[in-house]
Amino acid sequence: MEPQVEPQEAPVTVARPLTDTQLRKLKVTGERYELTDPGLPGLALRISAKGQKTWTVVYRVRGSGEASGERVARLTGDKRRLTLGDYPSVGLADARAKAAEIKRLARSGIDAGEEGKPDDSPAAVPVVADLIDRYVSDHLRRNGLRAGSNAEKQLRLHVGGAWNTKPVVSITRGDLVRLLERVRVPFEVEVRDGDKVELRKRGGPGAAAEVRKWTRAMFQFAVEVGLRPDNPFADVRNRDKQRSRDRVLSMPELAAVWRAAGGMGYPWGPYYQLILLTGDRRGEWARAQWDWLDNEGVRLEIPAAQYKTGKAQVVPLSNQARAIIQALPRAEAGPFLFSSDGGATPVSGFSKAKARLDRHLATAGHGDMAP
Repeated sequence: MEPQVEPQEAPVTVARPLTDTQLRKLKVTGERYELTDPGLPGLALRISAKGQKTWTVVYRVRGSGEASGERVARLTGDKRRLTLGDYPSVGLADARAKAAEIKRLARSGIDAGEEGKPDDSPAAVPVVADLIDRYVSDHLRRNGLRAGSNAEKQLRLHVGGAWNTKPVVSITRGDLVRLLERVRVPFEVEVRDGDKVELRKRGGPGAAAEVRKWTRAMFQFAVEVGLRPDNPFADVRNRDKQRSRDRVLSMPELAAVWRAAGGMGYPWGPYYQLILLTGDRRGEWARAQWDWLDNEGVRLEIPAAQYKTGKAQVVPLSNQARAIIQALPRAEAGPFLFSSDGGATPVSGFSKAKARLDRHLATAGHGDMAP
């Protein structure tokens, strides 16, 4: 919405800061009136004659005034008003946070309202969905980050699910704090696999830690590409420290997993068996390529570009591991050892594959094995 130059008015004020209790009790008078919040000058709730309640904020953008010789206009700009949303869809706390951010940007010479103003290009105001798409394509995928697929999943599921249509410039620190509180509580979602519908757990402390990390990194990217002037999450700390896992599989359990994997077929059966034989990470085998094998086939040489440290890694292969690799179908459409499309892309869908492995274990009488 284009901000309008606001004429000087004398809005009705209240003596004390607004409260949710007060706002819930507002009555329809048949006339339009306005309540301002002494706790945050410029923030106001407009009540229409029919009772619709709309948040607005009045602000001045430094340096935006007309060169009319008036000192106030030269220094602080014309007075403008921007709509923040309807109450109670936008609560009092959210309205204050958004208004404070808009006024802070205005003091720096940035008009948040101008982001939605039409121009000669068809591009609209950047919203969080646009930022996620750009961060995924221009950073995660371009740099081939090992954790890129997990980062994209967390951002699209949790961050996109909550903020997709919100302008990037309007997001505040409080938005992330409230989002993390919701993510910390595990929930179930329905996942369809063909004709089957399964309940999968999402969220929890681990997910909250990942969301905080990747959201903070994504908004730092937004600063670097000029989508907003600062990162509101730079000082948001991780409250969800993860405990190290002491649980390890016993030899009988390892044997059970080996047999269960053997019944799964390509690509997941040999994939799991190679992890058991080498102790390597799941992502490293998932991305493994044929040209990473040395000429004798006795080791897998993972390029330095796959690691943040910039150092290559070598995975020695036992006779049994080499036999498994030699039995794999040779890729025709791409370089990957484990693929569902002829080697063009690496395997994905780890959760579904793990669920299949668990079903094989349960059928063999090992359903009580810890996940």
